Amino acid sequence: MSAEGKGVTVAVPVPWRWWDAVIVFILAQVATAALLAVIAGGAGQRAVLPLAVALTHPTLIALTLLWVRSRAPHQLGRILGPVRAHSRDLLVGAGAGLGAFVLANLALGSIIQLIVGRAGSELPAVQEGLQEALRDPVAGLTVAGAAVLLAPIGEELFFRGLLFQALRRSLRLWPAIVVSGLAFGLSHLELLAFVLLFPVGMYFAWLFHRRGSLLVPVAAHATFNLVGVALLRLGSS
Repeated sequence: MSAEGKGVTVAVPVPWRWWDAVIVFILAQVATAALLAVIAGGAGQRAVLPLAVALTHPTLIALTLLWVRSRAPHQLGRILGPVRAHSRDLLVGAGAGLGAFVLANLALGSIIQLIVGRAGSELPAVQEGLQEALRDPVAGLTVAGAAVLLAPIGEELFFRGLLFQALRRSLRLWPAIVVSGLAFGLSHLELLAFVLLFPVGMYFAWLFHRRGSLLVPVAAHATFNLVGVALLRLGSS
C-alpha cells in the first residue's frame, strides 16, 4: 500500500523524475515530425492525417521505453506499475472505460453543448479529420487501429506510467492526478478535447493508483477509444 493508505503506485518510488517525461515528449514530437516529413513528403492533408496517427504512438512508445531503460536499466518493468497485471484487470479497465465514455461524452458533453448553444456559437468538430479518414477503407483501418491499440498503450505508458509515477515522487496523490490529467488534456490540442479529456486523464491516473497495474488504464483507454471510433464510423457512413 502507499503512504496514504489507498492505492499502490508509490509502494516503491520510480527512479525517474517528471522532467524525464518532458524530455521524452519533446523528443517524440520532433521525431514524429521528422519521420512524417520524410515519409509523407508532398502528400496532401488527407493522406498526412492517417500517417501522423500511425507514427505518433509507436514513436512515443519506443522513446518512452528506451528512455526509461537508459535511466533505470534494471527497472524497465516498473513503468507498468508496482503490481503484476492480472486478466481481471482487462475487465475492470473495460468497464471503467465504458463508464468514462458515457460520463465524458454524454453528461459533460451535453453540458458543454448547452452552454455553447446559449452563447450563440457552435461547437468545433473535434474529430472532423478522423471522421473523414474513417470513410476511406485503408486510412480508416489505420486510424482505427492506432486509436484503439496504439494510442492506449503509448499514452498510458507516457502519461500514467512515466509522468504520473514520476510526479508521485514529489507530489501528493491528487496534485499528481491533476497535473497528469492536465498534461493529457493539453496534449490533444483542441479546447473541447481538453475540456472532455482533462477529467478522463485524471480518472485514468486514479485507476492506475488504485489498481497498481498499467493494464487497467490501458484497457479503459482502449474501450473509451473503441466506442468513440465506432460512433464516428457510424456518423461517417
